[in-house]
Amino acid sequence: MNIAVAPTSALLAKLSRPRLFRVLNRERLFAALDAARDQPAVWISGPPGAGKTSLAASYLKARKVPGIWYEVDAGDSDAASLFHFLAQAAPRPRGKRTEPLLALSPEYLADLPGFTRRFFRTLYGRLPKTAVLVFDNCNAVHADAPFDEILRDALTEVRKDVRLIMISRSDPPATLARAQANGLIARLGWEELRLTPEELRSIVLSIRNVDEQTLSSLQSQSGGWAVGLVLMLEQIKTSGVLQARLLSATLEGTFNYFAEQVFAQLPASTRELLLRTAFLPRVTAVAAGALTGNADAGAVLEGLFRQRLFTDRHAGNEISYQYHALFGEFLRSQARTELRPQALRELRTVCAGLLEKSGDSSAALSLCVEDQDWEAATRLILRQARRLVADGRWLTLRAAIARLPKAHVATSPWLTLWLGSSLVLVDPPKARQALARAFDALVAAGDERGQLFAATGIAESHNIEQVGFADLDRWIPVLERGLANEFSPKFKPRR
Repeated sequence: MNIAVAPTSALLAKLSRPRLFRVLNRERLFAALDAARDQPAVWISGPPGAGKTSLAASYLKARKVPGIWYEVDAGDSDAASLFHFLAQAAPRPRGKRTEPLLALSPEYLADLPGFTRRFFRTLYGRLPKTAVLVFDNCNAVHADAPFDEILRDALTEVRKDVRLIMISRSDPPATLARAQANGLIARLGWEELRLTPEELRSIVLSIRNVDEQTLSSLQSQSGGWAVGLVLMLEQIKTSGVLQARLLSATLEGTFNYFAEQVFAQLPASTRELLLRTAFLPRVTAVAAGALTGNADAGAVLEGLFRQRLFTDRHAGNEISYQYHALFGEFLRSQARTELRPQALRELRTVCAGLLEKSGDSSAALSLCVEDQDWEAATRLILRQARRLVADGRWLTLRAAIARLPKAHVATSPWLTLWLGSSLVLVDPPKARQALARAFDALVAAGDERGQLFAATGIAESHNIEQVGFADLDRWIPVLERGLANEFSPKFKPRR
């Protein structure tokens, strides 16, 4: 299936502020954010569907605040990736003397806090007055990633006229405890985010006319949970009545129950579109149309957004839509239940291709791994390996290779080669072990270009570690032969 996809659409969506439609301006919370202007940071936390992202986006829109919106994802567990994309989001330098935003290359890892402070000092210097830097979905990174420490050090460099807004399902991490104790971070939590009776009334009556008893039931059953209210309103719309309180004690259980009821009432074409696009983190009208054959796919997605059915909209080269986290999980579960195994596998394969074309290789790899399609995963990793190393994102490359079975990696000389390359600057001994294994396999395969690559990496690892130079006697002839062949007209490099 050949589908035209903007190669940078994933990046643009990652760095774009969510678009809003008929969102209630919560002046009560806006006032709280205004009152915290003297504090350099705000931490907004609550369960999925509590309205965290909508609050921040609507506040910035209402107050006409400039700045950067950054959607955190698992890929930001690699600090080099985080800084890489932040540099992409930064305004252009205002003059020739503006300090550049450096990439996090391995030589800076010995002093990551120092690099972080210098990077954010430069980034804040490019932002206009009153600007805000938003980190949405801070809970997405891995627990062992340095992300929390980076936030701590970024906070120390905030200009007086710039603020950080951090959005998460969780409370602030321990690394920010001192900043909290010093009054540097304002907090908005679940209790503040709950819809008040007045806010709920405004939302409900802006959509449909209901009596006071129904309003009271909506308030008590939703518990002020924004997504719960949307589900209940949709239930009233489709069935005309509001069912009694559910037995489920968890928000997720309540969501799954109501989502199933709402999903069953949607037109068959809409259900098919939702199921077939559920594996895309962001969905464009072009991709949805190609996956479903529905010429009206764009109108369906826009309708879901305008009906507030758990769908957000992002701007970019083309409009993209993103399903709410819990709704996306529900849809993927439905797809696994309703689609035959072969059809499900084919769908994920096509989606992986779309994701790679759009620039979201990490999400594409996740689908390959879910299908245990190791050959497709290998091709995907090898296509992006050189770029990741060039960008200094060696940790992302190493993590990608680690998602494949060790036995499979061992059978692929180039995977082993790139694994060794990703370790050269941070663990030279392990790098040499991997590169030597790759070299032997590449000799057996007759891959001269790969042999030269492996020998170069081994030589570089010795230079970095400044030990074991006697071992170079084995590799110098390989390098000399490779350089000679490089300039030979008979030399045909392999990939």
